Amino acid sequence: MGAGRGGFRAIVAPSFGDIFRANAIGHGLLPVALPAAVVERLMRAVERDPQIELRIDVAHAAIDVPALELHAFFPLEEHARNRIVNGLDDIAITMAHEEAIARHEAARPEWLPRVTYRR
Repeated sequence: MGAGRGGFRAIVAPSFGDIFRANAIGHGLLPVALPAAVVERLMRAVERDPQIELRIDVAHAAIDVPALELHAFFPLEEHARNRIVNGLDDIAITMAHEEAIARHEAARPEWLPRVTYRR
């Protein structure tokens, strides 16, 4: 999955609302929640040097800022980590269960409506 809307891949803040967090992850935008003091420190550093390097390791839910000698972990649910690391959207997640869906549909009584699709 490429950059989220606006070209951003991550957003760092002290907290996120549940709806924003879910929508961000759904769009491939990583919400990185860090303590307010750390966010303040990052903001001051970016104001001094807009080119400062922030490295975000999604697999380990960690952020590194070498210029500040900062290493911090952030909360990231396993489903969000999997989605972002593997570049999955809602359709890809659903299609990962294609065989189970086909078995379910095949077991349904014939008189019930069917949903079909073609690849």
